Amino acid sequence: MRGLFNIAWLQVRLSLLNPGTYVVNFGMPVIMMVVLALAISGGAPSLRLDVVNQDEDGEVAAELITQLEALSAGEDNVVVICVYGAADIPEECDLSNEAQFEQSGLERLEEGDAAAALIIPEGFRRRC
Repeated sequence: MRGLFNIAWLQVRLSLLNPGTYVVNFGMPVIMMVVLALAISGGAPSLRLDVVNQDEDGEVAAELITQLEALSAGEDNVVVICVYGAADIPEECDLSNEAQFEQSGLERLEEGDAAAALIIPEGFRRRC
């Protein structure tokens, strides 16, 4: 039994070394949210996801944002990714380039303008 536990623990450690694991772990819930929203409504609703990247130098955070933006690319635009401080913010976000999450993000969530907010903390890669 101890050998089985050691093998399982080794697999967990190896999977945590791969940055793609984090993208899948955080990207899959967003994909499932979109699929379930489409199944329930029968249409193609637009979900706004506010993303706050406090880990400016992190490659894992940048990859996560890239994968999320790939979800919003296309003709249907089911998910609109609003990245605070980004140079190219979609028009659907109604954000200026200087908008700060602390000021406008909480208000957007309370009013229902954004479905959710994803805050990527500083040192995201080191904490995982």
